[in-house]
Amino acid sequence: MADNINRIDDIVSSGYCMGCGLCVSLAAPGKIEMVSGFRKRPRPQIVNALSEIEEADISRLCPGINITGIPNPQGYDTDPVWGNLGWVTKGWAADPKVRFAAATGGIMTAVGQHLVRTGRAKFLLHVITDPDKPLHSNIKISRSADEVFDGRASRYGPVSPLTAIHELLDLGEPFAAALKPCDIAAIRNLQREDPRARELIVFTMAMFCGTTPDLEPNEIFLARHGLDETGLKDFQWRGNGCPGPTRATTKTGETLDATYRDLWVETPYTAQFRCRICPDAIGDAADLATGDSWSGGKPTGESDGVNANVCHTPIGVEVLKEAEAAGAVVLEPFTLEDLYDVQPHHVRLKQQLSTRLGAMEAQGNWLPRFDGMRIAKLGEALTTDEQHDVFEATKMRLEAGKATEPTY
Repeated sequence: MADNINRIDDIVSSGYCMGCGLCVSLAAPGKIEMVSGFRKRPRPQIVNALSEIEEADISRLCPGINITGIPNPQGYDTDPVWGNLGWVTKGWAADPKVRFAAATGGIMTAVGQHLVRTGRAKFLLHVITDPDKPLHSNIKISRSADEVFDGRASRYGPVSPLTAIHELLDLGEPFAAALKPCDIAAIRNLQREDPRARELIVFTMAMFCGTTPDLEPNEIFLARHGLDETGLKDFQWRGNGCPGPTRATTKTGETLDATYRDLWVETPYTAQFRCRICPDAIGDAADLATGDSWSGGKPTGESDGVNANVCHTPIGVEVLKEAEAAGAVVLEPFTLEDLYDVQPHHVRLKQQLSTRLGAMEAQGNWLPRFDGMRIAKLGEALTTDEQHDVFEATKMRLEAGKATEPTY
């Protein structure tokens, strides 16, 4: 079990590290650095020996091996897949420029802008293109609506957004975070133990995440067109439409546009093993979770961007209603059945999780601590044949070494 994982190298070698960078912030300055590790994934490298207390803090708070469902004292309905249902809507950014340029319908961008405009948050923690390596991303601290807009559109590039979380807390200013679900889960772990994190991280948003893919598909995509990252000025996965083009802009000013299908379907992608056993890829822990709302789960062409939104907490409901009243977003009714229709792959991922974990345990693997995530109940949705197929597929992955990584 995860109780046996008490060293950072164990977390990495067992395939549980997600590269969020929280461990860097939990250790004393200069003790851990994030490096480009196995398959160019960001991974922690110990530079100076960690104390027993630091190792214990990391193993207890690392979201790779610790995910806990958020409480539901408000009496919200709770769905096995979607968690606490404070408010389910669909909607988009009221500003047509934001709606068009941002990913999906621009809800995350518009709500982020609303938070900094109103002073609810002094700044927004999110990510933006790395200007030197456009397939990668950098941490972005935005204090104005224009700066939030600069960080629009989904970023699927490697990034460790929580390396400086304690430095941000040291500023003593209330702030919001708009990140991947696993990053938000890390923040929730920290908030359970750190009163500053509870006080100062006033709002969290997560997108529905389709795993953190490796860079190879992007590099293969570029190579098909005679390009590589060194020749790029910018690389955009999404935006400027829904889903919008995959767009590579070269340093010489040339633009290469391709379709969402060209990148994600024509070039099969790989992802870190931890994403295959993710209990919360749809932002169960976030105040507001949002993502694509294509019927059947796939785009059939370009369309006006519309987000599916789930508020899991009272502050999530409050902020989204405020943003609507302020004219930042347009919202319309959406049902639980609609959510199941537009995100079928996430439904399957959650339903398969207990069987995948069972296969891991049968193979003698340490298991992460996933508490309060309704895993057993979700597994009941699979037939015996489906359970068998998932079990065998997971077993094959494990025997092929897909769940292990070298440490650095």
